[in-house]
Amino acid sequence: MAARRRAHFCIILTTCSSGRVGSAIIGALLARRLAACVQVVPVRSHYVWKGKAARARESLMIIKARTADFGRVRATILGLHDYEVPEVVCVRISGGSAGYLRWMSAVTGRRRAGA
Repeated sequence: MAARRRAHFCIILTTCSSGRVGSAIIGALLARRLAACVQVVPVRSHYVWKGKAARARESLMIIKARTADFGRVRATILGLHDYEVPEVVCVRISGGSAGYLRWMSAVTGRRRAGA
């Protein structure tokens, strides 16, 4: 059962440059029960953009979600993001503590109508 449960969860990574955009994305994901947890970490990014080396201070969002919800999470991020090409990367969770995975399942579960 634990192995089956693990396959159902993922970590989704995205970055943003403003707290306003990040807060909007986080608020929408949590309100829609698309994320169990979102951690925000300051990072320095180095990349090539339009043929030139660039760097920026950004916030990395580490989003814990159900794999089945990846499309909805991606759509939420893309709909609220201000980057021309936002990073949206999904990494499947292949292991984890049973208690944490149960918590993720409970937090991201859908409420039934009338419940």
